[in-house]
Amino acid sequence: MIALLRKFIDWVDDRINPIVVKELRQAVQGRFVTGVMMLFLILQILVICVMVLSDPQRAQEDAIGSRVFQALLTMLIGACMVLIPAHAAQRLAAERADSDLDLFYITVLKPGNIIIGKWAAALLLALLIFGTCMPFLSFTYILRGIDLPTIFFILAVGFLAVSISIAFAIFAGTIPVGGSLRRIIEPFGLIALITGFTTTMAMLDDFTRSGIFSRIYLRENIIAAIVMGVFAALALLVFYVFATAMISPPAANRAYPVRRMLTFVWMVGAGMTVLACSNSTPSECEKAAEFWGWVTALCCFPAIGAAITEREEWGPRIRKEIPDGFFRRVIAFVFFSGAGGGVIWTAILHFSTCLVISFFLSWTPAPGYSEGKISDLDQIAGLGFFAIAYGLTSVALRKKIFADLVPPQATWLMMAISIAVLSLFPMLLGFMIDSRFEPMLSVCNPSMLTDDTVGRMSFLFGSTWMFVSLALAVPWFFDQFKRFTPLIPQPVKSEI
Repeated sequence: MIALLRKFIDWVDDRINPIVVKELRQAVQGRFVTGVMMLFLILQILVICVMVLSDPQRAQEDAIGSRVFQALLTMLIGACMVLIPAHAAQRLAAERADSDLDLFYITVLKPGNIIIGKWAAALLLALLIFGTCMPFLSFTYILRGIDLPTIFFILAVGFLAVSISIAFAIFAGTIPVGGSLRRIIEPFGLIALITGFTTTMAMLDDFTRSGIFSRIYLRENIIAAIVMGVFAALALLVFYVFATAMISPPAANRAYPVRRMLTFVWMVGAGMTVLACSNSTPSECEKAAEFWGWVTALCCFPAIGAAITEREEWGPRIRKEIPDGFFRRVIAFVFFSGAGGGVIWTAILHFSTCLVISFFLSWTPAPGYSEGKISDLDQIAGLGFFAIAYGLTSVALRKKIFADLVPPQATWLMMAISIAVLSLFPMLLGFMIDSRFEPMLSVCNPSMLTDDTVGRMSFLFGSTWMFVSLALAVPWFFDQFKRFTPLIPQPVKSEI
């Protein structure tokens, strides 16, 4: 028995992620973990003493357990959703610096194993803090006002939120920027972590007040729990694939796993919308379809921005993966790394989204729109049309005018500047010249699609601009597809 146990331990020891071992060893040898543990123990004792012993009679009458639990939970979730992710992101960003970047490429570990190791190490530190706080949180049951099943359920939901927050921080740490640009991005990442913390605490506070576990067997709560679990799994998958692509070598086919994953997420979103429509009223079906459509349309902007910065020629590493056969090569062109394929992939998903939403909306009674008012489907479609139009226009400007000034990797910045200039400058010009021309000059602004007076005109302008851009970009697509050919190995002639 002991021999089998020793073999099992050796088997686990050989297969454990070395990044986890390195991170945990450095954390234990340092003072960070010890300091956080001692700080939490002291703070929790102080909170319980202050809230309970300051007025024992009132604490006994008011069933103060739920309030003490909320105070302790706020400290726990705050540290695990803000401090630990920020610490993990900072360490990864330091290793991702240009001076140490070669270490990512010479290791025998795959990029995915590095990301999983970083995420698991930070998650184990959070689990250690959860274990430290568990006795104090369970003690609040004795103070009345909350039951043990609710405590454990809230802790499970909180730990799930912590895992997503750490995954987001790991992804943020892999973004290839440095110096002053890194200092500009870091506050936005910290704001995102704090926003996630406040949102999570608002949800957990509602669970504490309403006694969520007593209603967990209701049909609506079971469906909500399933949806929450699916969204959490998708969020972890998205951040993992994005972070893995960020630390992959530039010559690798980095976009292929990202586009496969996002296509899967899109299909899951469509499936969840179908389930929502099959078990709800027509008005609720319309809201679910429009929510999915708005999320997909908004994602077109970063998708197009990332696509137009990619390569237009492929090296031997990717060409070895290109399949033979015309139809298989067409599919690979859409999913593999490449600027033209990325634009086509985004356009296909957006057009498919609009078709699916139009099918969903056909189940609901058509609302009456006043003359000139744009429908919700046209708003969603127009938003994606503007993303495609701005992206292709930025590519054309870079190649025709700014070829010597703007590198291909900065095309996304050119797209962002174009959106800002064409959205704000015409409106300011119309306001200064004559306010009557302001609506006409604001048609380039995608946000004006929701305006009742300008929305229809903005949609027509955006759709026309997109189709013209696509027509003018046809040679650009064909030139890339001609170069997208499998690598033919050349025979090596031996010299005798």
